[in-house]
Amino acid sequence: MLKNSFNSSADPDIFSDEQVEAAIELEQMMVRLEKEFRRDLVPKDIIMKVLRLTCEYYDGDWSGVLDIQQDIGVWAPYWWYNARTKGMTPTRFYEFENVSEYPTWANAMTEERTLNIPLVDTVTPEESESYKRLNTKSVIAAPYYKGATGFIVVRNPKKFVDNLDLLKLSAYIASCEFHDYRLIENTRHQILASGIESNKDVCINLFGGLEIFTAYGAIRSDEINKMQIAPIIVYLCIHRNHAHSPREIAEAMYPDYDDYESFSRQIKHYIFRFRQTYEDLFGGEQLIVTEPSGYRLNSNLNIKVDTDFFDEIYKLAKNSSNKNDKIRLLEKAVNLYKNDVYPPASMEHWLMPVTFSYSDHFFQAIEELFRLLDERQDYTAIHEYAVSALKHHSKNGRLYYWLIVSMIERGMLDLARREYSSALQILEPQSRKKLKNDLSKKYEFIKPYTEK
Repeated sequence: MLKNSFNSSADPDIFSDEQVEAAIELEQMMVRLEKEFRRDLVPKDIIMKVLRLTCEYYDGDWSGVLDIQQDIGVWAPYWWYNARTKGMTPTRFYEFENVSEYPTWANAMTEERTLNIPLVDTVTPEESESYKRLNTKSVIAAPYYKGATGFIVVRNPKKFVDNLDLLKLSAYIASCEFHDYRLIENTRHQILASGIESNKDVCINLFGGLEIFTAYGAIRSDEINKMQIAPIIVYLCIHRNHAHSPREIAEAMYPDYDDYESFSRQIKHYIFRFRQTYEDLFGGEQLIVTEPSGYRLNSNLNIKVDTDFFDEIYKLAKNSSNKNDKIRLLEKAVNLYKNDVYPPASMEHWLMPVTFSYSDHFFQAIEELFRLLDERQDYTAIHEYAVSALKHHSKNGRLYYWLIVSMIERGMLDLARREYSSALQILEPQSRKKLKNDLSKKYEFIKPYTEK
């Protein structure tokens, strides 16, 4: 049970009016918290209650739980409360924020101490710019209990900013409940995609192989690629604007096949087998539905396809004038593109135009990303993206060019020479010639080596 921290027998003359008011309101808030904890609430509900009460106590306009992934140096709000809208309305946070761009917070995290920033102008200019983006004029925060893996935060507090007792208590409660929440989540057997937000959501990945994720489970590519329904699902994903008859599907996918009646029976068999195997994964709905004009993906489901996300991000990146935003968007696009669209059929005539279109956009995106990272002199990132892309595109000369550049710029000349020799053995003559020319133009000292 929570203990009251205000001793009514203390001499009020030794406290300021604000301290007395803070102590009285803290006692009242503790009573409210005790009442909430007597109810049978799940961890998320408890955290949301704590955020609301904490925001009210400090008269802030926003409070939230910031989850920090120390191993990769990023953080993001997990749950939050907006005082104006009374809920979790959209924020101005990026999908992930880099801890390194908030040195004040990074130090507080390391030292496991509270933060009280009454004026954001007192921090570094870069950090101050981030606060402006987030509509933050002042902020208070307390780290999680025993291990700074996150903070509970109140934005723009107007009361009791020098009394962080309740904030520390809220951080303790939030960290304990967050721990319980994660334990519960880890016991769930299904694998959820990051885009799953409701029982109607279905996330379909086409890059690198067909995968399907729902709130009830996942169908991995190594499972579904063995089923004959897989290319038909891919076809229906690409052509979602209307239903398709068995004859239309057969003519598009198998132009030499003329026994359409037999093909119609086969499709029914494929769909039946798919439903038998995965009938519990779509919440009582069917992924493929039958209409008078043929088959289509179920419009009652909220279907999200990774190629659609790629299109949106790629377009945003092309139109962005801010270099940091452009880099962030290009990185998202490059990470989405794991490999060609549905590799088992990527070179078949019905899928080839789609394959080439996305491949072309991917190479444009990664080339622009390399150029911007080169300006930033982030050669570690260039190396990682080049190595990853070469796993699936081993005969692309530009990927070898940027891989070798990343090695030279970091002083790894012997490795660069070995990689260059390896590339010459793999690349086609025209690509070899271009690689030699491009490297010679950038590095004068390498000319004699490329002329051998």
